[in-house]
Amino acid sequence: RVPPWTPQEEQQLRELYWKYKEVEGGDIIAAILAHLPTPGRTRRQVGKQLVRM
Repeated sequence: RVPPWTPQEEQQLRELYWKYKEVEGGDIIAAILAHLPTPGRTRRQVGKQLVRM
């Protein structure tokens, strides 16, 4: 079972999204995964959480 996102993780994800969303031709989710301090999150989990937020 996937652990739920904590409010801190959601805030970090939100900040990383706003930081990398303007990058032309870049893979936003890959950039977020590279800078996400919590290891173990998959690309799919990050994408689903971004849509949910």
